[in-house]
Amino acid sequence: MIAESIAKYLEDNHIGTRGSNIFIGELPLNKVNCVALIYSPSPDPNKAIDVYEQVIDFRVRFKRSDNGYNKMLAILNLLHKGQNYKIDDYHVYFSNALGMIDDNDRDLERRKLFKLSIRFIYRED
Repeated sequence: MIAESIAKYLEDNHIGTRGSNIFIGELPLNKVNCVALIYSPSPDPNKAIDVYEQVIDFRVRFKRSDNGYNKMLAILNLLHKGQNYKIDDYHVYFSNALGMIDDNDRDLERRKLFKLSIRFIYRED
């Protein structure tokens, strides 16, 4: 699935390390200063050609608000308006943010939460 390849792309671009502070599907409760890639509802695949469109929500949880925002900003700068780039097993035609960075307040342990949704238009290699 494309989230695995995107997580590796983030790791290759020094956003974090998969399994340590980059996770797919959830933000583990016992982790702080981390990023999660979560699949979001997306359109049906194109029936005529092998092009897919997938929205992925990036969520971060950080102790410090500014560190969390800066991590999201790094993800936004890396992926927004990305054109024709290769990640493992996929060719991404275009990726763009569906809005700006959302401030989701704090969790029960006062850790700061942010969310960013990015749409990927891609094909499998």
